[in-house]
Amino acid sequence: QSFSYKKEENGKTVLSYSLSLEIEENKQMANKEQRRKENAEAKAKNEEAIKNLNDSKKQAMVIVEDAKKEAESQRQEALEEVKKELALKRQEALKDLEKEKDKARKELYDEVVNLALDASKELLNREVDSEDNKKLVASFIDNLESEK
Repeated sequence: QSFSYKKEENGKTVLSYSLSLEIEENKQMANKEQRRKENAEAKAKNEEAIKNLNDSKKQAMVIVEDAKKEAESQRQEALEEVKKELALKRQEALKDLEKEKDKARKELYDEVVNLALDASKELLNREVDSEDNKKLVASFIDNLESEK
């Protein structure tokens, strides 16, 4: 309710309102509406902040996952490089080993040839019967075994 009074000034009617409950209610409603708007804005900002936080978390997870993939890729590349190097070293070692075996065979062959030539020289320098032949062969074999 409100109260009013009439007053006439210079032939005009002027209406005045004093404190009224209606004005107070309007103010309270306006304040409530303002608070509701502020709450809605705060809620919207909060939701936006949460959305931004979640987006940031997703981006961070993507970055971490990409870094893990890159690290794994680099690890695989390094492993493949080491495998290639080991294979090359193994091939080189096998070639070196084969060369050493060939060299040892040649040396052994040369030694056998020289021993055979020495034995032949002894045989040609004297007349050989079957008993001498057996002794020469046994001596040749003993020489081979002693040089091992």
